[in-house]
Amino acid sequence: MSELLPMGEQQYAMLFNDAVMLLASALDPKPRQLIDPEIKDNKEIKNWGDDNNYPQWVLEQIGDVTLVEPILDWKARALYSGGLAYGLISVDEKGEEQFQRIIDSEIEDWMEATDLDTYIRAASIQFYTFYNAFAQLTQSRTGEYITYLTPLDAVDCRYQRKDKKGFIKKVYISPDWEKYNDKDKETLKLDRFDAIRTNVEEWKTMANHQFVYDLNSPSPGRAYYQKAPWHVILSTWLPIARAVPAFKKALLKNQLTIKYIIKVPEWWWEWKYKDWLAKSEADRLKLITLEKQEFEKFFKGDRQGNSMMYTQRDSTHAKTYSEWEVVVVDDKMKTGMYIEDSQEADAHIFKNMGVDSTLFGNGTGKDRSGAGSGSDKRVAWNNYIMMTKPHQDIILKPLQLVSRWNGWQKRLGGANKRLVFWMKNYQIARLDSGSETEKSSPNNEASS
Repeated sequence: MSELLPMGEQQYAMLFNDAVMLLASALDPKPRQLIDPEIKDNKEIKNWGDDNNYPQWVLEQIGDVTLVEPILDWKARALYSGGLAYGLISVDEKGEEQFQRIIDSEIEDWMEATDLDTYIRAASIQFYTFYNAFAQLTQSRTGEYITYLTPLDAVDCRYQRKDKKGFIKKVYISPDWEKYNDKDKETLKLDRFDAIRTNVEEWKTMANHQFVYDLNSPSPGRAYYQKAPWHVILSTWLPIARAVPAFKKALLKNQLTIKYIIKVPEWWWEWKYKDWLAKSEADRLKLITLEKQEFEKFFKGDRQGNSMMYTQRDSTHAKTYSEWEVVVVDDKMKTGMYIEDSQEADAHIFKNMGVDSTLFGNGTGKDRSGAGSGSDKRVAWNNYIMMTKPHQDIILKPLQLVSRWNGWQKRLGGANKRLVFWMKNYQIARLDSGSETEKSSPNNEASS
């Protein structure tokens, strides 16, 4: 007699095993797609990763994880939460810094023309994703002014290899590095602005000149591309965060949402259908399907279509399996498996990305009920904002260059004052302080 039991224990196990196999595969990061060897061994371009595909690989890894991209977006918005401000800093007789908020029509017009808000938002999220960001600056027809400041996609950018003196002079920009070749007309090759070694006055002689200002936070042992500290989770906790929902999705997709299992003794089929043993496997499947459909007509509501029928075999027939049996499937397997693992993965993602989970309304670990009190959120937010000043400085470096290049510093600041740009990050004050919020000054000190 055939061993195939329609929608039986064998099939049920196969469906579950499929989900388990998907879980196992999700725990291993997706392999990187190697680029053509000629590109890999390019002597002019410095690869970003062994295969020159590292930033693309990072985006692939985080694309199907629910937390990472929202956290990156949140960090970029938090950095720019209060908008941009500028003013003059001076030192008083006591040696203490004093600042004066100003509004200048030339600066305001330039900021609007170059769409500075877009640059800051784009550069911020690029920086937090890769710890590398790239800005393109365009000189005027005479070269005397910087007319535009434009964000570049870090995924498209690659450094030229260092020359004999250890300088990186060029940045390559390509929309598709997998197809790059030396004759590719779509690849831009722009000068790299070195803030330490570049002579600005010489660059001002170049009309309609476009160049790149690279922005990064140095990390040990990396002379070219830096690595974001949170990237450690790409090979540790991120696969777990990806695997658990994928596993649960597979369970649902493979009909493990079945609520009822109908067990039918084998002798019953032989009793009802006298030629049962002589029928083909396909014919038996059709009859079993019809019986299942007829049986389900006795059910109502959500029971319809949520049952599974299979045959139980026993040599004694009526003694062991003397009648039909309907078994309720335990939902714990569908709803409770790997919950704690998923929560643990989330906790590590928040930690490595430097964000308190309470700011997302989430507890961590086994107990997610404690989403944080108002006081916890206030402290977490204020602590986070206080640590963003170094990142602000990195994102605003091109703007500080523009202020000197375009003569704003000389015109407004002179010898005794310094023109500075900063992001107005508001801190949440205690309710008993008499103020709901406090905004930061250029040196990140709260001011009323």
